[in-house]
Amino acid sequence: MHTEGEEVHVDEVEATAATKDGTSRNVLFWGLLLAGGILAIMWATGVMTQSEAEEDISVNSDGSRIETNQSSVGEAPALLDNEEVAPE
Repeated sequence: MHTEGEEVHVDEVEATAATKDGTSRNVLFWGLLLAGGILAIMWATGVMTQSEAEEDISVNSDGSRIETNQSSVGEAPALLDNEEVAPE
């Protein structure tokens, strides 16, 4: 650091008080990779521990539950939880 008149001049290392070795980029990369790995493990264990009864139950976009019957192709899903049926 040096002064020229009333101006103070500093070089890049003094201004940032650090070096540019990519440490932040490495920490962000490995953190993202670790978070993705944890989420993948959570998803995989959830899939492997799902029971047969849970596989047959689905949820509509409005939150109402429907049960799908895998053996009966072409039939409408059964309604659960006292849902109302819209007239056709």
